[in-house]
Parts: sequence; C-alpha cells; structure tokens
Amino acid sequence: MHHARLFLAFDLNEQVGTRLLTLKPALERLLPGARWCRREALHLTVKFFGTLPLTMVSDIDCAVQTALAGHAPFICALAGLGGFPALARPRVLWAGVGDGRAQVCAVADDLLHALETCGFGREERDFTPHVTLARLAHRTAVDEAALSRAVPNAAHALFGATEFAQVSLYASELTPAGPRHTLVRQWPLPGA
Repeated sequence: MHHARLFLAFDLNEQVGTRLLTLKPALERLLPGARWCRREALHLTVKFFGTLPLTMVSDIDCAVQTALAGHAPFICALAGLGGFPALARPRVLWAGVGDGRAQVCAVADDLLHALETCGFGREERDFTPHVTLARLAHRTAVDEAALSRAVPNAAHALFGATEFAQVSLYASELTPAGPRHTLVRQWPLPGA
C-alpha cells in the first residue's frame, strides 16, 4: 500500500465508547436508515487528510511533534447530542464535548496551524469537537419530544469522561461493512 486515506484523532476509552453505543437502540427509531458507527470507528477527529502517499507521514510527524510540545494530557467529558447541519434535521448525528473542550480546541488549533504551515491546507470549516455516531443519506426531521424520551436532556446528556493523552494517525479503508481503521502512528501529549 503506497497511498492511504489518513486522519488524525483522539481515541476514546472503552467505557465512553460503550456508553455511546448504548444510545443506538433508542435513536434508531428516530433516525431510520442511519448508518451507525461501530465501536472501533468512535473517535474525535481533528483532521481528515484524504488520500495521501504514505511518504507524507514523515511530514505529518514533524508537524504533530511541533504542535504537541507544551500540551499535557487532560480529561475530556463527552456530553450532549448534536447534528450537522442541525440536530432538528441532521445528516450527521454526533456527541459533543463538555469539560475539556478548551483543551481539545487548543490542541486542535495548534495541530491544524502546524499542518497548514507544512502544506496540508487550511480547514474550510471551524473546528467543532465531536464524535460522529451516525450518518444519514438524507436529512431526516427529528421529533423533539421523541428525542427527549429517547435521550433525556439530549443537548446536555453526559456520556462519560476519557483521558486524552495521545493523538493517533489512522489509515481508513472503506469496506461494505463500514470503514476499517489501522493505526499508523501515535504521539503522546508530552506535558508543559
């Protein structure tokens, strides 16, 4: 393999990943036809590169090491459901970030700036820290009352906390069963 679809992400601990999967049965009825992410696909993506030659991993490595200098591991709480473009009619359903949001955004800003400086392009949209739970082929109206019954206080529901102590680079292979991710490299957050 000389090329791969690459992305940079924070990994979730097992408890948070499992807790997010428990939302699926209640939400499936609200979002018929949604393609739900498997446990191994639940992560907080910082940057999706698209398909790149694997020789570019060394450039990514330099940028990531520079960006992570001075960032220490931190605890991040997953909280609240949201959607792109909006939860009322989402194409993407996601879990958001509560406590730890400022740290996630600070690390992401430094990573995105370093990667842009190395020629990996500027992001078109502002960074919104989230974990994708499901994708919908068509925007589906979500009944607010039914959502409240399925996930009480959905906008602020707590899904647990996870330590973000490293950033991972994955290769993503698209398969009929869903994407398969292979770890390419990891970088620890070294501390202040």
